[in-house]
Amino acid sequence: MTHKDSQVLIFNRDRILSALASSIRSVAILTGVDDSEVKRYYEEMIVETGRYYYRIDNKPLIGKESLSVMTLPEYDGLGK
Repeated sequence: MTHKDSQVLIFNRDRILSALASSIRSVAILTGVDDSEVKRYYEEMIVETGRYYYRIDNKPLIGKESLSVMTLPEYDGLGK
């Protein structure tokens, strides 16, 4: 990842926040997806893979208290 303060939010297929990751390697470990695939998702800004939804949190605004609570539509609505 290029921005030091950013994190990746990982939502499960039910669109519930299930993990926060600070690096591509962390995303790969948490999701079981190959590092090169995760890097491609990041570079091409792919936000859905079938099993997971990803969002880049550049601020970061979201903390661990949001795990298993925040939904993807809620997060997407924050910027509006």
